[in-house]
Amino acid sequence: MPGYIDKLPLPINQIPQGLKDVLSDEKVDNPKKEVVVTHRYERELYQDNHECLQMIMAVVPEEDSENLSILRESSNGVVAYSVPDCRVKGGAREYNLSVSGNGYIVASWGDGLHYSFFLAEDVWMILGLKPRLIGDSGQKVIFDNPSLPDYGVVQGDVSSEYYFGSNKDIKWTMQNEYLRKYLWMKGCVGARAFYYEKYIQRTTEVVELLAGTEHYKFQEPWIELDIVDQGDRVIMQVWGTVQSVQPELCEELDIDSLTWPGHTDPMTRAKASDIRLREFAYIDDSFLTRYEKDNSFDAIPYYDGTSYRIDPSYGGQWSFRDCIRIGRNIVRIPFYELYRGIPDKEVYHVYDYAVDPSVIDAEKEKEEHTVSKTYRFLEELIKLNENLVLLGQVVGVALSESDISEFNRQDFEAEGLQKYPVLQKLSHVARRDMQEHDFLSRCKTINEILNKIKVGNLKKLLVAMGIAKKEINNFQALKLLQGILNFSEALLEYGEDASAFSYASNFSDLNTRNEKLASLFINNDLRNAEAHEAVNKSIEHLANIGFDSATLKSGYSQALDFVFDSVIDSLSYLNYKLKGALSNQ
Repeated sequence: MPGYIDKLPLPINQIPQGLKDVLSDEKVDNPKKEVVVTHRYERELYQDNHECLQMIMAVVPEEDSENLSILRESSNGVVAYSVPDCRVKGGAREYNLSVSGNGYIVASWGDGLHYSFFLAEDVWMILGLKPRLIGDSGQKVIFDNPSLPDYGVVQGDVSSEYYFGSNKDIKWTMQNEYLRKYLWMKGCVGARAFYYEKYIQRTTEVVELLAGTEHYKFQEPWIELDIVDQGDRVIMQVWGTVQSVQPELCEELDIDSLTWPGHTDPMTRAKASDIRLREFAYIDDSFLTRYEKDNSFDAIPYYDGTSYRIDPSYGGQWSFRDCIRIGRNIVRIPFYELYRGIPDKEVYHVYDYAVDPSVIDAEKEKEEHTVSKTYRFLEELIKLNENLVLLGQVVGVALSESDISEFNRQDFEAEGLQKYPVLQKLSHVARRDMQEHDFLSRCKTINEILNKIKVGNLKKLLVAMGIAKKEINNFQALKLLQGILNFSEALLEYGEDASAFSYASNFSDLNTRNEKLASLFINNDLRNAEAHEAVNKSIEHLANIGFDSATLKSGYSQALDFVFDSVIDSLSYLNYKLKGALSNQ
């Protein structure tokens, strides 16, 4: 297999990871690894960290694979682009779908606006796979092998739309052993045909390649790499076709042969079964994404009183145990539990995300993860619920906790996040290299949760505090909560007792902007941000309350942490002031 990456004209540390991924050959050693066979994404359009990929996998006869040139499908990224021009009866009889005369793993079609994807029937029929569909808007299909059974052999998104930008990423993966078995049966090589582009840094090596011009081209039969100086930025564009997967069957490996990062010898079942050893696997929490996004699994995090845990399970057949979060993005699993009761393929899946414990920064172990933040968020929502019910008692508005929102302490203490799917979604893995659209999606979820507070009953409370109903007819939850905070602060400032809430409008202006709730309004703006200009403006507002926007160059994870913490702090402050004012007798 050629070493494609080594042939590029830039040092390896200046080659974008996305390009490395498509140029790398797949190893035969892990049969359960999910190999990417189709991928389309377009990230951070028009921004400095813009990146785009369109890739399909062709099935090329082994005897032809050594002379691969750039396949024309790399430009469109689909097997079939548009529909055949058929003007006479029978004109499409000779129309045969192929990737430049070769087979393909995923059947893909597009016309620039609409795109559709499905596993090629030649693949699922030869391997005896069975599809199951997930979701309406998600439009995802998963293929299982019902004869074993073996779940999640192939999975991917069914369709996408393109209107000034793609509405979603498209990704299809196939387990290594099944992909290789198919290629072996066909006597073919899996070849990736792709187009890739990304803005890159203007390094010394890039400047030397440009040599005072605006355009540098590196070309071989299998690749065309262009570097274009656009003045303010430098863009890399690549068209290519490379061998990725050889028709070699995976060996029947046993998990006893796996040597985990940080270990010098394989971890065997016999060794793992000795609980006295207390040895642990340290795993990047991205391994959980598979379980969080597939409704076939139960992957709800919980707090046991001392630790935050998440133990994915499949029906009543198997379950992880003692998976404890440490730091923001690491999960610690005892080998004793990992090696008993879990299917081998799940152990291989975990192994793909294993981290050497010696490289885990001690400071990062102290960072808070999204599950902990979600629990703190829920705690403040419950306190707000309780405080608003108490406020109702003071001003003569009879309310129960269910009249404010669905969040209550009894359910929380009994079931944690079990009853709250929207909070489960918020607690999902938040990668350090989170992209902008994922960040905005979390902001939308936070806002969705805040909007579960029943506006009508908030208005009743304010009317009972002396506000004319017509003044707040068009107010939404955030402005109503801001008014309640303003009144609470004023009563505390003037030393009034709780009974003064009945005429609180005399002490403060309902509409005064309260900086303590700024994060709630900024998050609402982010939720509504569809254009990059709107996002940038909201980021400017975040900077005004202390966020370092320079961190966005490495992803939006720190922006999410900042927004989430700020929202929680705002709710905590509101609860503190409201509770304080209610406590004055």
